[in-house]
Amino acid sequence: MKKIFSLAIAMLAVTSVAFAESKQVDCGSDVTIVATPATGYHFVRWNDNNTQNPRTIENVSASQTFTAYFDINTYTIRFFSDEQKQNQVGQTQYVEHGQTPVAPTAPTKQGNAQYSYTFAGWSPVINAATQDQDYIAQFTETINQYQIRFLNWDGTELSSNMVNYGETPAAPAQNPTKPATAQYTYTFAGWSPEIAAVTGAADYTAQFDATVNTYSVKFKDYNGNVLFYNDAVEYGTNLASLAPTNVERDNEGCTEYIFDGWGIDANAIVTGDVVYTATYTAQTIKYTITIESADANKGSVNFVNE
Repeated sequence: MKKIFSLAIAMLAVTSVAFAESKQVDCGSDVTIVATPATGYHFVRWNDNNTQNPRTIENVSASQTFTAYFDINTYTIRFFSDEQKQNQVGQTQYVEHGQTPVAPTAPTKQGNAQYSYTFAGWSPVINAATQDQDYIAQFTETINQYQIRFLNWDGTELSSNMVNYGETPAAPAQNPTKPATAQYTYTFAGWSPEIAAVTGAADYTAQFDATVNTYSVKFKDYNGNVLFYNDAVEYGTNLASLAPTNVERDNEGCTEYIFDGWGIDANAIVTGDVVYTATYTAQTIKYTITIESADANKGSVNFVNE
């Protein structure tokens, strides 16, 4: 007589029976059983601690019950601050299927001269766990700006602007000026340092070429006659070196004129337009009257005092 045995297969989730099925099999035959986990779960073992799945029961000789045990999936969740996954943020999390991982404190990204970075979230978007997942921090990139100032020769601020890294700042539309002095006239020559693309805060200072001023120098006689004239004498030139010498004035009647000079110091220099007039001292001309006796033995001569 053929014996037929009943084989019961139970699939359990922890302690609750989730599904059961029975099948009649011939004595001495083989039967294969399979435990199929639900979404988010994995097979652990059979009730006899066998972990084969699928599993073949050979040479069946009695009715048996095989209970499958399952457990919920746990996933490895990691957070990184960089695409290369060299810098992990916080601890590795082990999250059960369907649970949502907890994001760590928002990371920061070191800026550079050109850019600043602001945390913008995680990629992919954090959702309930269904697999091992690495999340990568995302950052918005903001180009840095720097203060660029243009200064006049004396440090006076002509303009100040925030300019993007890499852009070339624009100098003030109107060239700066520098007041002239008695010695120099100044002409704008450019900026120092030379204007370049922005890599950081910078001050540019106006530079000027100095030209020695020239002045007119005139020496004239008492009567207005010009004895020397030059309208392009450089500042600092010694005046005495320009003054005419051997200046004379004709006598008038019994009056003669002695040249006194130009009224300038020997170390005086040109500092502006100047006109000098010769000065003279007037004095009565003196003549010598000599009287003598042709023969002192015969007589003498004298001046009679008036």
